[in-house]
Amino acid sequence: MRVTILSIILSVFSFLHAQQNWVQVGPVEGNEGALVSFYGMPAMAFDDDDNIYVATTFNDVPRNIYVAKFDGNQWSVIGDPDYFDTSDSINHLVVIDDIIYAVGTIRDENERNYIAMFKNGEWSKLDIPRMNSRSKTKIIAKDNNNQLIAAGAYQYENGDEVSVLRYTGAKWEPITLNGPFRPFDEIRFSEFTAMHVDSSNQIYISVNEENAKPYIVFFNGEGWVKVGGENNFNTTDKIEDFQIGRNNFIYAVGDLLNDNQKNTVRFFNGNRWSQVHGENGYRVDRTIEKVAISQENIVYVAGPRFEGNFISKFENNRWSRVGERDSFPNEVGHVIRFGNDNTLYATGQRNFYVNAYVSKLVDQTLDVGEHSVDSTFTYWVEPISQLLHFDKEFSSFESFTIYDISGKALLDLDNATSPVDLSSLPSGMFIVKATSKKQTLSFKIVTR
Repeated sequence: MRVTILSIILSVFSFLHAQQNWVQVGPVEGNEGALVSFYGMPAMAFDDDDNIYVATTFNDVPRNIYVAKFDGNQWSVIGDPDYFDTSDSINHLVVIDDIIYAVGTIRDENERNYIAMFKNGEWSKLDIPRMNSRSKTKIIAKDNNNQLIAAGAYQYENGDEVSVLRYTGAKWEPITLNGPFRPFDEIRFSEFTAMHVDSSNQIYISVNEENAKPYIVFFNGEGWVKVGGENNFNTTDKIEDFQIGRNNFIYAVGDLLNDNQKNTVRFFNGNRWSQVHGENGYRVDRTIEKVAISQENIVYVAGPRFEGNFISKFENNRWSRVGERDSFPNEVGHVIRFGNDNTLYATGQRNFYVNAYVSKLVDQTLDVGEHSVDSTFTYWVEPISQLLHFDKEFSSFESFTIYDISGKALLDLDNATSPVDLSSLPSGMFIVKATSKKQTLSFKIVTR
C-alpha cells in the first residue's frame, strides 16, 4: 500500500499525542532466564519490592499450573514446578511478607479444596482447622494490616457457618457470623469474584449467586451490609471485578446490561449506583473483564470494545483507548492491576503468534523529530518481501533509524537507500526516523 504525506502527517500527529503505550515486562525468547511458554495468566500480584507474580501454565504437555516471579531482570518458577498438577487452577494470588498464598481449584489427596502457601522455599497446605470436607475458599486478599482475608463457603464440624475469615499468621478468626450471605449449601455454588479493602480497612466482596441478583457487600465493623442496598442489579447481571477509588467510589464491571442490552461500567458514589457515561461511552456486547484505578483516580477497564480487546481509560469525563489498537487483539482473560509504584500492568497476548505475557503501561518518550510537507513523497511496504520502498528523490537517506514503541532503536543505518530490508524485524508497529539532505521524516510502519 502506498502512503501519501497526508497519512504521514496524521500518523506523526497521532503518535506524538499518544502519551502511553504497552511494553513487555522481562526478557523475550532467546534471553537467558526467560520463560517464553506462558499460556494464560488468570492471576497477578506484587510484593513490597514490586516483584511481579503470575499464575500461569507452560504451553506444552502436561500443562501444569505454576507460579512465576519477575524480579526486575528475569522470570523464574516459584518452588517445585510439579507441585500443582493439570487438574489444579489458581484464580487469586496474594503476597504478604514474602509468603505467597494461592487459591482456586487446588485439591489435596482427599479431593479437599485448600489454600496453597509458599513459605521457607516450598509449597504447602494452609489448613483452616475444624472445617468439614465440603468447605471451600473462593477468594483471598490482604488487608491494610498485612493480614490474609479468605472468603468462601465454610462450615465447622459442629455445624456453625461463616463466610469470611481473617488469618493472623497464627490462627483463623471469623469476621462475623451474620450478614446477607446465603446458607452454606447455597453459598457453595455462588461465585466470589473480587475482594478489596478501603483506606479505613473495611472489607468489600463481590458475589454472584445463581438465579439471584449479584451484589457487593462491605463489613462495617459490626456486620455485612450490601453496598447501595437492594435492587441495584438484575438477576441476569454478573459482576466480574470491582475497585475502590478516591472517596470510596466503587467501580464495577462484568455483564452489567443496560436497557439496550449493552454492557456498562457502573459506579457507586456513596449514595447510589449509576452508569459511567462520558464522551465515547463504554457500552459493548461482551463481558468487561477487569477494572483498575490509579492513584490519580483514573479508571482503566479491560475487555472488548469495537473490534478486538483493549484497555480503555475514563479520564476527564471521556473514554479513550490506552496504547495502540493492536496491543491486545482478539484475546480474552486480561488481568489489569496497579503495582506499588502506580504503574499499570496487564496480562494478555499481543498477537496470535506469541505466548501470553505481562505488559506495563509506560509514558511514551520517543521524540520522532520534525517533518516538512512534500506532496510528492510516498512510501510502501511489500507484505511478502518486507521491503520498505521510497520514491523519487527520497530514495536515499543520510541516516535511517527504526524504533519500537518503547523508543528502543532496532535498526540503525547510515546512507540507506530504497528499498530497506525489514525482514529482521518482528511483527508489529514501529517508528521510522529518516534524514535526507532536505528534511527529516518521521512516520509509522507495520510489519507482518
